[in-house]
Amino acid sequence: YSSAASDVYKRQQLDDALSYYELASNVSDNSFTTPKFLLKAGNTASVLNKNKLATKYYTSILDKFPKSQEAFYIDIQIEKNSLK
Repeated sequence: YSSAASDVYKRQQLDDALSYYELASNVSDNSFTTPKFLLKAGNTASVLNKNKLATKYYTSILDKFPKSQEAFYIDIQIEKNSLK
């Protein structure tokens, strides 16, 4: 039972983290912090198997911040996410 409880606890932490990354990405629309939070949100959503949501965040980086450091390798993240 403790293993199952641990999994639920970890999942809840990830859900909470995803919520905070979503909030942080909406606080301001600048090219330095916003892509970082979108990437963290996408990666967290991917770990939670929320693949459509993860793709939404990854695509937002590509569309809104194409010159950001995160956009440089975001195609890899999109591809990895699509294989799940």
